[in-house]
Amino acid sequence: MLRAKTDLGPRHHERQVQDEDEPEHGDGEWTIRHGWESQLTSEEYQNLLSSTFFMYFTDKKHETNGNPKDDSEIYPLQEWRMKDRLKTVSAVLALCLNIGVDPPDVIKTNPCAKLECWIDPTISTGTSGHTPMNNIGKALQTQYEQLSMRTRYKLCLDPTVDETRRYCSTLRKNARNERVLFHYNGHGVPRPTSSGEIWVFNRNYTQYIPISLYDLQSWLGAPSLFVYDCSDAGLIIQNFNKFAEKHEQENAEVLRREPNAEIMDFSDCIHLAACREKETLPTNPDLPADVFTSCLTTPIEMAVRFFILQNPLPTGITLQDAANIPGRVSERRTPIGELNWIFTAITDTIAWNSLSKPLFKKLFRQDLMVAALFRNFLLAQRIMRVYHCHPQCYPEIPETHDHPLWKSWDLAVEMILAQLPNLIAAERGEKQYEYQHSNFFAEQLTAFEVYLDQGGAMEQRVPEQLPIVLQVLLSQVHRLRALILLSKFLDLGPWAVNLALSIGIFPYVLKLLQSQAMELKPVMVFIWARILAVDQSCQTDLLKDNGYTYFISILNPNSGIPIGNQSEHRAMCAFIVAMFCKDFHQGQVVSLSPEVFESCLGHLGDLHNPLLRQWSCLCLSMLWVDYPEAKWTGIQVQAHQRLLFLRTDPVAEVRASMLHALTTFLGIPDVTPQVAQIEESIAGNLLFMAHDGNSMVRKELLVFFSTFVARYDNKFVVAAFKQLQEERNALRKSYEGVEEVNGDAGTESPSVLPQNTVFSAMWKDILILSVDPNPEVADNACVIVDYVLNAVLESPLAPYAQTLMDEIAQISAEAKKKAPRSSYADQSHSPSIPLRSKFFEWSAEYFREPQMKPTEGDEPGSMDYNMRLWRRNRNDKIIAETQPLKDVAGSNRWDRPRGFFNNGSQPQKMCFHQFEEHLIVTDDSDTVCVWDWERHTRLNRFSNGNPVGSKMTEVKFINEDDQALLMTGSSDGVVKLYRDYEDPNKVELVSAFRALTDLVPSNRYAGLVFDWQQGRGHILVAGDVRVIRVWNAGSETCTQDINARSGSCITSLTSDQVEGQVFAAGFGDGAVRIYDQRMEKKREMVKVWKEHKQWITNIHLQRGGQRELVSACRDGEVKLWDIRMDRSVKTIQATRDTLRSLSVHEHAPVFAVGTERHVVKLFNLNSGKYLSSFEPYSGFLQNKRYTPISTTAFHPHRMMIAGSALHDSHINIYECSGLGNYLDGDRE
Repeated sequence: MLRAKTDLGPRHHERQVQDEDEPEHGDGEWTIRHGWESQLTSEEYQNLLSSTFFMYFTDKKHETNGNPKDDSEIYPLQEWRMKDRLKTVSAVLALCLNIGVDPPDVIKTNPCAKLECWIDPTISTGTSGHTPMNNIGKALQTQYEQLSMRTRYKLCLDPTVDETRRYCSTLRKNARNERVLFHYNGHGVPRPTSSGEIWVFNRNYTQYIPISLYDLQSWLGAPSLFVYDCSDAGLIIQNFNKFAEKHEQENAEVLRREPNAEIMDFSDCIHLAACREKETLPTNPDLPADVFTSCLTTPIEMAVRFFILQNPLPTGITLQDAANIPGRVSERRTPIGELNWIFTAITDTIAWNSLSKPLFKKLFRQDLMVAALFRNFLLAQRIMRVYHCHPQCYPEIPETHDHPLWKSWDLAVEMILAQLPNLIAAERGEKQYEYQHSNFFAEQLTAFEVYLDQGGAMEQRVPEQLPIVLQVLLSQVHRLRALILLSKFLDLGPWAVNLALSIGIFPYVLKLLQSQAMELKPVMVFIWARILAVDQSCQTDLLKDNGYTYFISILNPNSGIPIGNQSEHRAMCAFIVAMFCKDFHQGQVVSLSPEVFESCLGHLGDLHNPLLRQWSCLCLSMLWVDYPEAKWTGIQVQAHQRLLFLRTDPVAEVRASMLHALTTFLGIPDVTPQVAQIEESIAGNLLFMAHDGNSMVRKELLVFFSTFVARYDNKFVVAAFKQLQEERNALRKSYEGVEEVNGDAGTESPSVLPQNTVFSAMWKDILILSVDPNPEVADNACVIVDYVLNAVLESPLAPYAQTLMDEIAQISAEAKKKAPRSSYADQSHSPSIPLRSKFFEWSAEYFREPQMKPTEGDEPGSMDYNMRLWRRNRNDKIIAETQPLKDVAGSNRWDRPRGFFNNGSQPQKMCFHQFEEHLIVTDDSDTVCVWDWERHTRLNRFSNGNPVGSKMTEVKFINEDDQALLMTGSSDGVVKLYRDYEDPNKVELVSAFRALTDLVPSNRYAGLVFDWQQGRGHILVAGDVRVIRVWNAGSETCTQDINARSGSCITSLTSDQVEGQVFAAGFGDGAVRIYDQRMEKKREMVKVWKEHKQWITNIHLQRGGQRELVSACRDGEVKLWDIRMDRSVKTIQATRDTLRSLSVHEHAPVFAVGTERHVVKLFNLNSGKYLSSFEPYSGFLQNKRYTPISTTAFHPHRMMIAGSALHDSHINIYECSGLGNYLDGDRE
């Protein structure tokens, strides 16, 4: 069982030492009763009890009732796919250098920067066709090809206006709707004009001719990418946008005239400019003349050169060595390749942390060319500002030159340069030297791990290292560690999954599905489970390249996974396959195989992992929903029969998932006799689950019932009609004394109707569930009832049915004082079935919630943990303070007033919390009051929702060591649990179920009585029935029905709280019986005493002290028992009047009885000595002698007792009067 385990245990230590100084018993030396000394004094046994202490009814299913979160509570899925992905398919490389002729507005320094594309234009090779201009153009094209090989480049060397127009128009025509790059080098022409015009040449190169940006826009169209490497370049961007607005206006006019006309959107143009307006390009001779172009196209060489210029090294590295780093850029294990890899990771990360997410997506994920240029643009920002240039771009991005990661980049460059002399020597063969790889990625992964471990993740702070983790996936060396850290990040929740998807993680994890590396399988399963839990649209991606087979193979029980918790990872695989099939018919088709069926069905027997059983069921459910071929395959492998074995599974989620699978199994289109027989057999086997203790399971059962009803609605029309006949006849017999008949005048109806069918049995279960104690279950069942009754009234049986309904209503109205009126279908609306299940969506939330980190309550330092620790210390303090007082309590009077308040209604049952200052008072109808007895204030008052004619007959706390729940039992057999019972704004029904189904209220009845065993998590339930039912709180199922072996009703139950196997029951005929759950069937009753002759008022087994078993009957006798003896140990005549109540203190040797004559008497349990008495308050109009005591209750630890009388709503609390002197003497 997966139940939340607390660090608190039962308080047993006081039992080991507290009784050493107890007075001797009258019959000899003081001992613990029943022979339980060994268990209570065994240190091993005490440790076992403490380590197996559980909290009950605190799981997610009890907080949500199986309902998934509303859309408003779910983290919104962000669009991460690049639906508008573009390619830069063509590029115009326009170089206006006019080598040898300086433009009139340029004054060059001497020496001056002169390298263009790392070529000196003043040096000519003298070879035909290899002029400096041609070499520079080819070099620029080569540099761009390093960024994008698939782009078609067109060189425009010193172009004219006509050439520029022709090239631009041609490339735009060929590119269609893709992006075109326009690279402009204006080093040999004047600066742009004030209106942003750029210069080219006339045909004879005797004049500079301006090109209007408006014309350039018309030629290139959009989308386009512009690179301006010239002075005053920022001016071009400003004017370009002005002309773009003019184009937009023209487009609007065109669309007004012709709505279907094709237009260009110039807002999708991207610009990179070397400097701002009125800034001149650097002329430093240590830099190339086209420093901006060099940053964009050869970033590594430029960055290394810049580092050398800024940080002169003592190793004698020269600027020329910047271009001599060995290796190839495309090979990441070589020095230059690794440096390029680090540069990509750093610039990507800087952009990720500096840009808004939509802008990052547009600039760094939409187009490979744009992404490469913008990564390198960040370097240009850093380098050129040192030389008083500020590169500009549109869309604008923040300044990133001072980002801390640039220091990591400098370190990486320095590490390379430190090795460069040795690397160059090794390359020449002069020495042996092995390159020492950078530890940059390992350190960044460590930083990411620190982020995950130190709480940054809990604040949902975006991790800076996420793009670096993405880059690390490219490396086999760090891949496994990166995937493990990534899985920890994704485990944080949907916000983390969204971030990872938006950064671009998906293509990498999709490609890794093709890897057969065993060590990657567990982490890949985990990552994909988290992704599919957030975004179901990844189904189509799994279908491509057969990625789904990766998980189907792992799901196979015979496949090996190199990890300890294989079952949990196979559960994730089942979830992945289920999500792959959900609402995706192609996924169902490709997944339909005997292997998947056998894997899922085989996992149903995995007793150690309920999550695997649950998702194996749901995987089958998604595989065959609305897919008849899969259902027939299921029939062939007996899947439905094997699923039915889970009807009694100890985990409610597994039972619900089994019902989900069998619900979707219904509905094979062709209802052959074989199909009908199978479906009826399934329905018959599920009927008993209508009495399941978990409301989520009952809700899922109703979904099955509604699907079955919709499929066989005609059969249910007949079943409902038959039920109406039975109800009419029963009412006649009950209220008119008329013998049961099949029909009479005016109500003739078909007499030959099928009886005792699965349909009639299911219909009765649906009617029972329509009055379920859980409101949601009842509402769902009412929908089915209304549907069927409406169908009856629309069927050929309608006249007969209407007559029956009218007659039933009439008889009920006549017997109004005896029974509530029956109600039938509401015909104002038409209910629709089948009901829709939400269980799959609720179950899938598990994979959207953190699973790796401890729960909040188990995390040291968390608020929940601290509160739990505080409560534990408080509880220990209360126990330590109260245990020494029990000696005094057994010999002093109990007459010091401690509290007095008006409950507002007649108290019927009372219960003190062990540690909180809470007193629960239930009245004679259905009201629960919560009082703070310390402050005499009422904290809350709420209704238990009892139906007419029933009342609460038992109330107790559970989970008292931590945050307690309130459990109530009612005379209609219903048990309910409440959380936050003391808060009017937060009180909430946790669970409600019908613990006894055969209770029939009468004039004299015990109702429902129960006893709660915290150590075992069992609820013993009995009352006006012939059995004692044992409910397991962990599984929420009835685990045992013990024959009471008596014809009398059971008036009270009490059990051994330490072992829990032995319990006692008091009966209405005065008998006291002892039962042992360990005994075989029909031999559970091990002892019966019949010394009492009247109704047993109460029987109680102390939790502490001497563990006395005390019983009292209405004639005033109180008896003490030892389960080893055949007769009572002691008899005390507590009163000669009728005894109305008995309460026993859990630890002190004191008991109290309430009498018929308005007196509460207290006695010493060991000696039988009378201690004192008190009379609860009664109004002045009441005659005290005739107001019996209604209820009494001891505080479990404190020496306090509460009492109340009949016909009065006041409650008195008294405490032992000798405690003050004892405490004073103890302090002295």
